[in-house]
Order: sequence, then C-alpha cells, then structure tokens
Amino acid sequence: SDKELTGLLYFTAGLCLHYLEGNTETLFRALHFFGDLQKMVEKKTGSGLSDIRILAFSELHGTRAMPYWDAFVNPATKGAAIPSADDGTLEPGEKLFEVYGGLLKVMARLRDEEAPGASHYLKAHLEDLPTLDQLAWIQTHAGPHVFTYSEFKTTFIDHSKLVIDSERL
Repeated sequence: SDKELTGLLYFTAGLCLHYLEGNTETLFRALHFFGDLQKMVEKKTGSGLSDIRILAFSELHGTRAMPYWDAFVNPATKGAAIPSADDGTLEPGEKLFEVYGGLLKVMARLRDEEAPGASHYLKAHLEDLPTLDQLAWIQTHAGPHVFTYSEFKTTFIDHSKLVIDSERL
C-alpha cells in the first residue's frame, strides 16, 4: 500500500537524511535497495548514494511520526538553519540525539499538513531543520556511534549463526 513506508527525505548541499517508518520487513527491503545503490556508486566514480549511515532502528510503535512520505530539498549553505546546542561539550551520542530529536519535532509539526505538505511548511521554517554542519559531522565523525549499511545488514538482516563460548567446550 502507499502507507507501507512513511517518513521524510531531507536533502541539503550534497547530504541527505532519510527518516523511514514501516514494518521491519519493508524497512529491510528499503535498506537493501539503498545498499544496492551504494554498491553501484562504489563501482563507478561520480555522484550518487554513498556512505550510508543508520542512526537508529526501532520496531514500529502504535503511532508514526509521519503519516505520509515526503521529500524536501534545502538549498542551505554551511552553517545555515537551526544552530546546534553543541558548544563543544556534547558527547557523540548527544549530538546524534540532537539531530534525531530535532527531526522528530519537525515531523510532529508536519502531522497536520496534508500529504505532501512538508515542502510548504519547511520552506517557511528552515530553522527547524538539522544544519549542514550536523549532517556533515554525522558523515565524517559519527562512525563508531552509527552503523554503516554493511554493519547493519550483518548484525540485523543476515541470518548469522550465534556460537556461544560454552558450546566450544
């Protein structure tokens, strides 16, 4: 159905943040698709989808943050949009939560907009969006605190055999 996946795809200055909601199997199929796109880009030079990072993953709860799927392109430049609360003292997990929590607040405001309603609202409220600096930090410094697609796939999607140390005795 058209509501299998809902969420927000947010582009700014060559980076994007894609918040997706749906049942686990649908999310895994979407991630597999993105992983295939990343593999295609890795084989060729040029632009495309690369450096996929998975910030959070959770089972679908009773209510979705976004009742529809929408996309928005922000023509912001470095440092534009909402200022980060980070004065250099935030831990990496806090920085990630700042972006994630900020995006959830934006989607809460979008709940009453008619689909597709994100562009109309977000054009008037660019200050509510994660900054380019925040997204660039995730891409360049959040490595140990987020999953790459390959790590996520190995950990959650692939069927791996668990060998307990006591079984080796």
